[in-house]
Amino acid sequence: MIQNARDLWESWFLDNTSGQTYEMLFMAMHLDRIAEAILPLKGEQKQALYLRSLLSGTLDFFQRKPSYAKNAFWELEIWSRLRKKTKQVFLQEPPDIVVDFGDAHIGIACKKIYSERHVQNVLSEAVDQIEKISEFGIAAINIDELLPSKAILKSTSSRIVAERLHQHNAEFLHRHDRHFRKYLARGRLISAIISSSIISDVPNEKPRFNNAWQWTVWTISGLPEEHQLQLDRFYDIVMN
Repeated sequence: MIQNARDLWESWFLDNTSGQTYEMLFMAMHLDRIAEAILPLKGEQKQALYLRSLLSGTLDFFQRKPSYAKNAFWELEIWSRLRKKTKQVFLQEPPDIVVDFGDAHIGIACKKIYSERHVQNVLSEAVDQIEKISEFGIAAINIDELLPSKAILKSTSSRIVAERLHQHNAEFLHRHDRHFRKYLARGRLISAIISSSIISDVPNEKPRFNNAWQWTVWTISGLPEEHQLQLDRFYDIVMN
C-alpha cells in the first residue's frame, strides 16, 4: 500500500495520468484510512504491539474474509475517532477501550462481524469483556464485512451516502433485535454502536471519492438513572 501511494504521487507529480488507475487511487484511500487510525499511536506505551498486530492478516478493505489485523485495526479506528472528541479515552485490555470521566468509567468492547450466523456469540464475548473491567459498557460493532466486496457506493450527494450506510446499520440491528435485547438486558452492556464504512463516489462533489462511514446507536430502554446519565454524557461528547 505504501509503495502504491508512492507510485501514485510520482505519476501525479510528473503529470503522467496514463500511469494512474482507479485501483491505485482506491488502495491509496485504504492507506489513508489506516494512517488516520494509527498515527495517534505515536507516544502510546504499547504502540509497537498494536502496529505488529496489523501485520497478522490482510488490511485490504475490499476483501471479505476474517482477519486478525482487521480486528485489531477496528479497535484503533474507533479509539482514534473517539480521541478527536476527548483525550480521556484509552486503549486498555480488557475490554478494548476505556473512557475515563473521573467519577465513572465506560468500557468499550470492539467487535467485527464476519458472518450474521455468529452475532449472538459476538455479543456474549462483548459482555464478558465489559464485566472484567467496567460496571457498564458499550459494544462497538463493525459490519463492513457484510457489505459487498470490492464495492464503491456511488450517489448524488454525501448526505445520501450517509443515509444508505445508516440504513445498512439499521437493517442489521432489526435482523438481530432479539440478540441485542437479550444481552443488553443483563445490565452491564447498555448500548451498541454499529459502524459501516465504504469508499463513496459522488461525481458532483469535491473531492469526488471519500472514505465514508456511519455510526448508528442502539440503546436499551429503562436504564437506571445513573447509567442513563453517564451514557448521555458519553454520546453528547462523541456524537456531536
